[in-house]
Amino acid sequence: MSDVSLITKVRVNLPCEFGSVTFNKKGIGVGVSAAREHIDIAKCETLLVQRRLRGRFELRKEAAPTLPGFDDVDFYADVKAGVKAFKVSEDGVGFRVRLEHGSIEPIDVLRFRNRAGAFVITGHEYWVES
Repeated sequence: MSDVSLITKVRVNLPCEFGSVTFNKKGIGVGVSAAREHIDIAKCETLLVQRRLRGRFELRKEAAPTLPGFDDVDFYADVKAGVKAFKVSEDGVGFRVRLEHGSIEPIDVLRFRNRAGAFVITGHEYWVES
């Protein structure tokens, strides 16, 4: 039987605020919020309801604007994360991701807690929590 990927490839560079981080037996939870100007609300259902996302969390350097040819990423971690739902408010969109075990080192995920950065989403697939 061939291994057929059901992952839909996308490229969404979502400037965001990473929120609280929780640890439990199901994995690591991270809150994510994004301002309305950074995300198309109409596309949220396709991207953020019952989805397994692939991509990376990025923290940007706090320095002056980046010069051409220089990287502005201070730290990043490749992640695989499940998202059940999102909420919309006057300010923007919020959702909680559950990182798969082994997707990121626990000590590294704490670097994102309550910091500004970006969630670069490179793929998604339908996901039902087990």
